[in-house]
Amino acid sequence: MKHLLITGASGFIGQHLSKSLKKNYRLSTIIRPTTDTKFLNQHHINYFVFKNNILKLDNFIKANHFAGVIHLATLFINQHQPKDILPLIKANIYFPGLILDLAAKNQIPWFINTGTYWQHQSNQTYSPVNLYAATKQSFEDLAQSYWQNQKIVFTTLSIGNTFGPHDHRQKIFDLWHQAAISQKPISMASAKSIIDMVYIDDVCRAYQQMILNLNKNPIKHSGKTYRISHSQTYNLKQLAQIFSQITQLKLNINWSEGKNKNTMLSPWTNASIVPNWSAQVSIEEGIKKTYQKTK
Repeated sequence: MKHLLITGASGFIGQHLSKSLKKNYRLSTIIRPTTDTKFLNQHHINYFVFKNNILKLDNFIKANHFAGVIHLATLFINQHQPKDILPLIKANIYFPGLILDLAAKNQIPWFINTGTYWQHQSNQTYSPVNLYAATKQSFEDLAQSYWQNQKIVFTTLSIGNTFGPHDHRQKIFDLWHQAAISQKPISMASAKSIIDMVYIDDVCRAYQQMILNLNKNPIKHSGKTYRISHSQTYNLKQLAQIFSQITQLKLNINWSEGKNKNTMLSPWTNASIVPNWSAQVSIEEGIKKTYQKTK
C-alpha cells in the first residue's frame, strides 16, 4: 500500500480527506507540539512532531518513502495585526517550503499544494485580498524554482468556500446556524456577493482524482493550478434563503449595501477545473447532509 504525507490532517478538510484516503493509502502527517492528536490516534494516522529539528524531519521523510505529498496545513488570519506577520510567514511560506525542499531532496514524485481564491480578487491572475493570500502566493512563487527545474512535480488545487459536517471554522453556514438557533439578528454586507460553495465529499474526491491524474501523467500537470469549484453558484442573499428553507430555521439578517473588509465578491474562474472531476453534491443536498438533525 502506497504511503502519503498529508499536512494539516487534523483540520476540517484534512480529517475528511484522511478518512477517505485511508481505504487505499497509508498516511502520515507532521504536527506541532500543541496539536491535538485524538483524531490521528483514532484513525491510526502516523505523525511526526516537528520541533524545528530539520535533520530529524529529513530522516522521517527519508525513512518513509512517500509516494506523494498533500499540503493542507495553513494559518488563516483575515485582518492581520503586526504580531501576525511572522506566524503567517512561518506557517504559509517557511513550513511548506521546507517540506517541498525535503520532498524534492528525497525524490518524492509529486506535491499537491492547496491554494485559495483569495489570491485572485476581482478574478485577477494575482490580486491578494489580504496578507494571508499574499503568503499563499509567495509559497507558489517559491515552488516554481522546484517544478520549473524538474526537481518535483508540483500542482496547486485552489479552493473557495467549503462546508460539511463537524466544521468548526466559523464559516458562513455555521454562523447562520448559530444565529438561527439563538434567534439573534446578524448583520451582513454584500448581499449580491457570488458564493461558490463545495461540499466536503466533493472536495475530497477532487484531491483523490488529482492523485490519479498525477500518477497517470505527472509532467502534464506540473506547475498547473486547478480550481475546485461548483457549477451552482448563488449570491449571498439567495444562499441565505436556501439555507433557511432546507434547515427550516428562520434567519434574521440585516443586509447593508456596504462591502465587508477583506472579502471576495465573486469566485475565481480564470483557471481550469480539476481534470476528470466535477462537483456531484448540490448545495441543497450538502446543507441537508450537514444539518440533517436540525428541526
